[in-house]
Amino acid sequence: MPSSWESSRSGSVGDGPEAPGTCGVVALPPGVPPFRILHISGTSLVHGRRGDTYVVYHIRVACAGAFPSAWTCYRRYAEFDAVHGALRAAGVACAAPPGKRLFGNLSASFLAERAVLLERWLRELAPEALASEPGRRFLTKLADTPPPMASRD
Repeated sequence: MPSSWESSRSGSVGDGPEAPGTCGVVALPPGVPPFRILHISGTSLVHGRRGDTYVVYHIRVACAGAFPSAWTCYRRYAEFDAVHGALRAAGVACAAPPGKRLFGNLSASFLAERAVLLERWLRELAPEALASEPGRRFLTKLADTPPPMASRD
């Protein structure tokens, strides 16, 4: 792997250490990587250490010239909201992700609908937003590392 490539591994998803046997690293080519959001492939319910339960969305991403060339990142709704705030703070104009719902947010029908809306939101972001520092972190941190204590729905 050329030394000019950027390796992204930071932050955490969930409440625990990385799952054993996962790489968690994406090597990006120099310049602006052409990220493609393939789809949100599913969701997981995660049972946190504090007894809370939350949903993690599985985002399948591809990037020409990256190693690996495709990966899955796992993000909570709060992380979609946070990357929106970080993009705005970085001067990137973008619409807000779909709104938060306080009750009934673990039902299968709601999760399926929200996954479609979040995928649409990601696809509608300008390439510059995805290639910005907040966008790259969102799409690469802990790549292919599912959260601990997750049960797939």
